Amino acid sequence: MYPGTVTRIVMKFDLTGTAIKTAAGATIATPSSPRTGGAEYVWHCHILEHEEHDMMRPLVVTGVNPKLLSIFPYAATISGYTGGSAAFSIFGDNPITSVVSNNAAYPAVWAAGATSFSMSVPALSAPAVVTYTVTDSLGKTATATVDIFGITPAYKQSIAGQAGGVASFGISGGKRPYTVAAGIGSPAPTLVLDAAGAVIGFTVTVPAGRAPGAWTYTVTDSLGNAAVATVDVFGVAPLAATLAGLTGGVASFTVSGGAQPYTIASSNPLYPATATAAGFNVIVAADPLFVGPVIVTYTVTDAAARTATATLTLN
Repeated sequence: MYPGTVTRIVMKFDLTGTAIKTAAGATIATPSSPRTGGAEYVWHCHILEHEEHDMMRPLVVTGVNPKLLSIFPYAATISGYTGGSAAFSIFGDNPITSVVSNNAAYPAVWAAGATSFSMSVPALSAPAVVTYTVTDSLGKTATATVDIFGITPAYKQSIAGQAGGVASFGISGGKRPYTVAAGIGSPAPTLVLDAAGAVIGFTVTVPAGRAPGAWTYTVTDSLGNAAVATVDVFGVAPLAATLAGLTGGVASFTVSGGAQPYTIASSNPLYPATATAAGFNVIVAADPLFVGPVIVTYTVTDAAARTATATLTLN
């Protein structure tokens, strides 16, 4: 011991009767205290003013507490948009008997007797908080959570461009604050704030008569997790086409957005629509006796009952 320095002393505390090895390599049993029956120790200082009564009282080791059952990490965050996985390690002195998830969609991947487990989140998963409970052979439990960051009610919403409408998105999970950035060519979103002024969602307005297309918005939390929301404008292009009834021809229309399959109805059975990979065609045969004009309306309906129309005028 030297004045002006700090000396750390490492001492082994052990149970009575426990086999230990001496410096020479021999194995002996820890002597027991005749007074207490335990392994008895004292702490002491040779500075006189430190030699207080409580410093001379014995420390009696009568048992060793097992390691606290714990999980590392105890929390993880995954973007539901991109998906991902998380792995956890289990610490404790007793065998693990079960690892249970509170959400059947995200079970724990764990083998009996293992001291670790994992889970995975597929891409385009909805936001959720999943809790995993680990139980050991003594019934002790520890929990870990996976916070799935994402957008509600869906990452993609479709709006009929001719009718117009509003797409509303909520943001949850991850760590606030959130930022929302419009993609190239996408109109600025209207942010939705909570009572404290924090962003919790956004809306996008599609004006009536909007041509089909897609707008994208990237949402990022403060941990760098990202998710992309898409406003899918369903419609037909062009909205109107013209052919000469005497000479005939082919009018081609493109259908995009919405939910397939599409159905196409003609207002005039003499001029039916023929489906194509991109939309539909109208084939008009030459008619030297044609008298016009004739206007035919084509109504396209997607699988979600959204509609769009286009017209063909024969002169």
